[in-house]
Amino acid sequence: MIFVIFQICDLSDSLSALMAGILILFPMHYRGAVISSIWRVVGVVLACLYILLVQLLIYDFSNHMLLMMPLIGLGLGFSARLHVMEKVGAGVGFASITTIGIMFGQNLHPDQDLVFSDLYRITSVTVALVATLTMVFLVHRILNCFAATRFVITE
Repeated sequence: MIFVIFQICDLSDSLSALMAGILILFPMHYRGAVISSIWRVVGVVLACLYILLVQLLIYDFSNHMLLMMPLIGLGLGFSARLHVMEKVGAGVGFASITTIGIMFGQNLHPDQDLVFSDLYRITSVTVALVATLTMVFLVHRILNCFAATRFVITE
């Protein structure tokens, strides 16, 4: 369903939002999808704020690799440590690692800034996750109407 919407609306440049929508479906139930989407959004927002901070710090010197590499390494190191300490798989650290890697590796070109790409990524991922969670909620409600597919928590 998500893939069809992205292809019909010609949103092929929002591959990160598409993958975020797919990754939150891995828990296979509504509560897990909500928790996973919160982790994903927090990771993307943290990484995008870090990228904006680096962009403001470096400003016009983003084409100098010697200035960029320590800052990229610092961001990736912090995100990797967060990812290892979480022990949840695709959590906040994983989302921030992928965001930093894609933004600096794919979207940063000499004499260009990352402000538009950064804000677009936050918006596209958030909208995709809200739309995906809405669909998951509707399917969850429909399946809970039947005894055979009802989600029951046993304690």
